Amino acid sequence: MAHCATVSAAIGVLQRTPIDVVLLDYDLGEERGTDLLRQLHACKSSARVLMVTAGMSERTILDILNAGVAGVLFKHSNPTQLVDAIRKIAQGEVVSGMDNSLKTMPLLFNIALNPLPPGDYDCQVTVLDPTGQKITFRQAPITLVP
Repeated sequence: MAHCATVSAAIGVLQRTPIDVVLLDYDLGEERGTDLLRQLHACKSSARVLMVTAGMSERTILDILNAGVAGVLFKHSNPTQLVDAIRKIAQGEVVSGMDNSLKTMPLLFNIALNPLPPGDYDCQVTVLDPTGQKITFRQAPITLVP
């Protein structure tokens, strides 16, 4: 277990120490969590990342998906949800912090249920079906393809 204040410090720890799950905030002051995600992907790290955040814009969600995040959990989640998310990510699953109050969060939750590999995705999604089975944009269903 380690705590790092910068992306470069985190990369250093990850190069020296086998880490299964990284808990990462999006806003790291002068850096962004996506900086670490991209570096992990570039160096083919096996560490899986759980982004813990207060909230994100659609553009940010697309950025973290493109960078290869394994899950997102909101900071208002309870400790049991955090432990459960860490356990699932360590076992190779993709998770989201969706609860009944977050039924209209865009894109992220469909990807969490039907994961896509890291890549370039560019769309603006506005509504997610509460069951997580389909995404709509301007009342029309859309299909996401990498």
